[in-house]
This record gives sequence, structure tokens and C-alpha cells, in this order.
Amino acid sequence: HVWVAAACVKVLLLPAYRSTDFEVHRNWLAVTRRPPERWYDDVAGQSEWTLDYPPLFGVLEAGLSRLAAALRLVDESEAAVVSTPASAACVAFQRGTVIALELLVLKSGVDAYVDAAASSSELKTPAHQRRKTAA
Repeated sequence: HVWVAAACVKVLLLPAYRSTDFEVHRNWLAVTRRPPERWYDDVAGQSEWTLDYPPLFGVLEAGLSRLAAALRLVDESEAAVVSTPASAACVAFQRGTVIALELLVLKSGVDAYVDAAASSSELKTPAHQRRKTAA
């Protein structure tokens, strides 16, 4: 259960040092509060980071931004101005969503692998043996 181990390590690192990548994603939570046609605007003085990933990633960030707002986990002013310090709730939300999305991706990959392996072994079984096991 690699994904469980990965999640445990990430949970242990919740209070760890925050890199600039954390601030970039925090900025993207703010950027994606705007309408999609304005996500890629380079607004002077707003932030040194822009949304430089493809639009599908912006859709994911917009969904996370709305989830954080609905759950009241990220203060409106905190998401709008990156120069303010991040609250503990904001840090926990961002790290929690990383863990949840990683688990989803890993589980999806494992499920696809298991399905492919099962299909492959069925194809290798001779037809007369498949009929016997099906009966």
C-alpha cells in the first residue's frame, strides 16, 4: 500500500517548511477566483506569479478555491493577497488537497494496472479452459 505510506509521510510533514511552490499555489487559489478569461492576465503589482499551467489545471484550482471558500477554510483576504501570512487552516487545506489528489491519482493508477493485468491473464488462457471455468 504505497499510497497509504505516501499519505502518512505527507501528514507528518504538514507543519514543515513551506517552499515558494506553496505560495505559487496559494496565489493560484486567488487567481482562479476571477472569471476564467482573466486567469492569465498579468496584473501589475498583484503577484510575482502568474497562472502558467494549462487551463485544465486552472479548472482544478478554481474548484479547490471554491471548496476552500465554501468550507470557510481560507479567509477571503488571505486568498486575495499573497503578501499576507498563510493561516494554519490555509496550510492544512492546501496540504490536505495535495494528499487527497495524490491518493486519487495513485488509486486510479493501481486500479488501471490491476484491470489491465486481469484482462491480460484472461487473454492468455486458452478458450477451452475459459469455458470450463465459466461453467
